Amino acid sequence: MLFGKHSRSKPFPCNCSVLPRVERSAEAAFNRRWLIFQFQHPIDMQRRIADIDRIVVAQEAEAVADWAVEGYMRLVTQGDYTIPGSHETIIQDIANENNSVRYFLSCSPRIRVGRVAHAGKTGARTLATKLHDEYFSFCLAGKVV
Repeated sequence: MLFGKHSRSKPFPCNCSVLPRVERSAEAAFNRRWLIFQFQHPIDMQRRIADIDRIVVAQEAEAVADWAVEGYMRLVTQGDYTIPGSHETIIQDIANENNSVRYFLSCSPRIRVGRVAHAGKTGARTLATKLHDEYFSFCLAGKVV
């Protein structure tokens, strides 16, 4: 389940089975504007109950309202939605799928990127020719599709 956010509107739900490919120019915007919920336990077709939303609201309207108010209060206090841990993982995977250089820099066992990765280490610089050779080898090894 995807939730899109636009700066001038409220979040809107989208539902998809396959995440979209993104043009490079839109990559950063895509990653900022989606909140992705991954459902790990789908319900078999035989066990699905038609109109379960109406049944739950009819039987548990007060509890649903309490839950919604509690969620709203948390939203107001936090200033933003509670982001599930799976969201960040999926966004990183999408970003890597859409950008082979990013994937290389984040997954290559031989290249370290960022200050944290270099903390306490010497030789924090990499020549462009070495970086290119490492990237080319990474691609040839079949790690980049």
